[in-house]
Amino acid sequence: MLTTSLVGVAHRTLPCGTVVTLRHGGSTVEVPVVDRGPFIYSREFDLTFATRVALGCPDLCRASWVR
Repeated sequence: MLTTSLVGVAHRTLPCGTVVTLRHGGSTVEVPVVDRGPFIYSREFDLTFATRVALGCPDLCRASWVR
């Protein structure tokens, strides 16, 4: 079975389609807001699996938002 994952993030207030730049370690990616959320109050973003892979994050990571 082939599974695809969308690169993007969920954010509470940014409109879908807004492009954000995230940094983790030495990796930086620009991804769109693709959903509303996150569902855990203390998080600013929920990253999709593909976004975590692009950043080289383990299952949970702290990524900086480059404004």
